Amino acid sequence: WKMTDAPLKYVECAVTLEEVPMEISLTIAISNCRFRCHGCHSAYLQQDVGKPLLPVLMTLLRRYEE
Repeated sequence: WKMTDAPLKYVECAVTLEEVPMEISLTIAISNCRFRCHGCHSAYLQQDVGKPLLPVLMTLLRRYEE
């Protein structure tokens, strides 16, 4: 598997407070994870689901800019 095999896809995004201590973060859930970690808390992200991220990335960033 290589990055060029399929477009980077996302399932959802949210403003969160727990990803980086003392910071507000825009968290983007990227799908098609190949690591398959034991006890994964987001196993649904191992599937090839969601929408292509790159065409909408700047729109998402601008939406949550302030």
